Amino acid sequence: MEISWVFDNFKLFRTYAFFDHIPSNSPFILPINDLCHYCKQLNITCIIDGAHALGSIDLRFDYEDDYLPDIYLTNCHKWFCAPKGVGLLYIKSNSKLRIRPCVQSHGINSGMHSEFLWTGLKDYASFLALTECLRFWSYYGMKTIMDRNTQLAKEASDLLVKMWNTSKLTSDDISGPMRCIKLPIYNDNKGSFIKTFGMTTSSATEDIFENDFPLGSVENKHRKTQNVTRKCKRNGIPSTNTIIA
Repeated sequence: MEISWVFDNFKLFRTYAFFDHIPSNSPFILPINDLCHYCKQLNITCIIDGAHALGSIDLRFDYEDDYLPDIYLTNCHKWFCAPKGVGLLYIKSNSKLRIRPCVQSHGINSGMHSEFLWTGLKDYASFLALTECLRFWSYYGMKTIMDRNTQLAKEASDLLVKMWNTSKLTSDDISGPMRCIKLPIYNDNKGSFIKTFGMTTSSATEDIFENDFPLGSVENKHRKTQNVTRKCKRNGIPSTNTIIA
């Protein structure tokens, strides 16, 4: 899909545009800098949800102003391996948007940093643990970890594509440490045969066959997700009529 086609359909609204940097159900990396540039041309506020970005791809904010999002949100507890409750909120320096925390507390009406610094009775233990998380990434190197995760995801998805004789939803060159692959056709015991897509992450290949792991389905153009869990046996994949629990 061409980016210009997307924005031809946005011209009627001209308010806000929300994009996933890496959609979880169809995990390809969106060209957010180009999207932000188009938004700027149309005077649309661009907001990026980067939940799966930090720790999985090279996340940078050193582009020209027109190519930066107005707001970027990401969390640290997924690929960045920090405790839950820690996240990153980026707001463009020249943004006129007023962002306030849900809980108004100690720093109310004292500016963004003061308002977010102390919000009610929040437990700050997860924030304090972030320094150790950063120490881990610095020790091993962010590029080394991200490249390893991406390679593991590629190898695992290649293995499943070969075993199931199916295909990937997106190409490797626009994918990070997640892949979306087609599952075999299965019988729903009602005379209907259904095709779906399953999502694999960068778990080691042997874990895929030994442990429970999440799968998601992508249905038609709406790509509705459905969480299912499948127990895979160590020595092979179950018969096609039991792929979906």
